Amino acid sequence: MIYLDYAANTPVDGEVLDVFVEATKKFIANPNSSHPLGVLAKEEIDKVSIKVAKYAISNSVPIVGGLIKDGLDIVAAGSVIVKNALGVAGLIGVFYYVLSPVLHMIVFSALLKLAAAITDTFAGDTVADFLTTVSKSVNYFVASVLTVGLMAFLTVLLMVFSANTVI
Repeated sequence: MIYLDYAANTPVDGEVLDVFVEATKKFIANPNSSHPLGVLAKEEIDKVSIKVAKYAISNSVPIVGGLIKDGLDIVAAGSVIVKNALGVAGLIGVFYYVLSPVLHMIVFSALLKLAAAITDTFAGDTVADFLTTVSKSVNYFVASVLTVGLMAFLTVLLMVFSANTVI
């Protein structure tokens, strides 16, 4: 019997079916979700889609398809380089925008301690205690700004490294 109704179903090659079964066992999560298993599944789908597109392009038009496939490789590599360069610029920006105010606050705290030491001899303990307390508060603020800066630095770093997929 000759079966010609391929709109309903198509025979599948055994090798393709084996790859499909392995992929469904390995990548069980929804690729549109944001949890780690979903991200892995999405990356695998993207890799396979790019490989299929390269194969289809290079085999559909023999001469021009190979050139287009190579051009796709060059564009993908260039986009990764641009992404990494922007990521490094973002890291430098976060470092600068956190470090500059922190240095100012550290100098301010040191000057408050110096003023507390000087006023202790002239004005008594009340003013010196107040300036020391303010200096401690500034130190706590410096620690909190450094913590937030570290979190921003790590966030940009994770964004840079998370998009490095092999094409």
